[in-house]
Amino acid sequence: MRVTEQNTDRLKTILAVSEHLQNIAEGTGPIKDYEVISAEMDARVIGCTRANWMRHPFAVAERAFALDLSQAARILRDFPTAKAYISFSERTGIPLAALLRSRHTRPAHVMIAHRLNTRSKRLFRQISQWHNGIDTIVTMCSTQLEYARQLLPDSSVFIRQGIDTDFYSPQYGAYEGNYILSVGSESRDYATLAQAAEIFPYPIKILASSPWSRNRVRNDSQSLPTNMEFLPRLDYDSVRKLYREAKVIVVPLHDTYYAAGVNAVLEGFAVGKPVLVSGSLGILDYVCHSNNAYVVPVANAEALADAVELLWNDSALREALGEEARRWVVCHCGLVTYAAAISQIVKNNLK
Repeated sequence: MRVTEQNTDRLKTILAVSEHLQNIAEGTGPIKDYEVISAEMDARVIGCTRANWMRHPFAVAERAFALDLSQAARILRDFPTAKAYISFSERTGIPLAALLRSRHTRPAHVMIAHRLNTRSKRLFRQISQWHNGIDTIVTMCSTQLEYARQLLPDSSVFIRQGIDTDFYSPQYGAYEGNYILSVGSESRDYATLAQAAEIFPYPIKILASSPWSRNRVRNDSQSLPTNMEFLPRLDYDSVRKLYREAKVIVVPLHDTYYAAGVNAVLEGFAVGKPVLVSGSLGILDYVCHSNNAYVVPVANAEALADAVELLWNDSALREALGEEARRWVVCHCGLVTYAAAISQIVKNNLK
């Protein structure tokens, strides 16, 4: 069920997302996690609006701290009597918490956090003590859980991210293309992938135009190996087709303390493809070497190239990894399971 911003007389929970809801076309692409949670909790989704935001009084602070201050203020202004708030990222959750913390009585507030340990977020905490406006922090990996427990020692949990495994599903009997696919831009180590590409001859297609990342991957075609190609932004159906027809999915990562690359890994799992990933600390809650993925050391071009050669030439290994990856992601990262866990946390925090 698609969710839009509509008036409702049965307001219970506000789901705050840093996304333009008007950009979600009816019935296209994968279902979002907040859509499933909204349907389960009879809640309302409020997206981020940025009309004339450059002239907004919060604009300078928003750019400095990478936080949606104006959205947080709008939510409290328009929906002051909600029983609970769920923030789907720190961008909205942290400023919302900062505004809520000074209230003598306040609604429940659950924040889903992806990367708590940035310098700007630590600085904003010193200024605002925003952690006092949150009841539970939900992290997407165990390394971030360590940071969350420094803020809320008894009210922080780790839940694996959920994805739409029906949209990202195998197409049995589909053509297996003659290329390697890499998707995403957040903390990607495409420099090491380029070094590995100098060793093997197989073509690599890179889709690095994620709308969710503030990072931008430099595409200098003159310095790329001849077998490496950056693709333009594509629609969801085209991205799914790329996944389904790739021979190997490669997710080269820098070593990070958050779950960078998790969307690409889980989408590759869901379409039943062999996923080759750098062993970043933040992704280790999702991958198990030679079980659901093939894991290589971070920033090691030779190991990456050797793994590509192995997977490219071993169809039995590719099939085994893909089958287990699909089974694992459906079992552990389905949207229904994820939504139920978040909903239960909110219910446990209702005043």
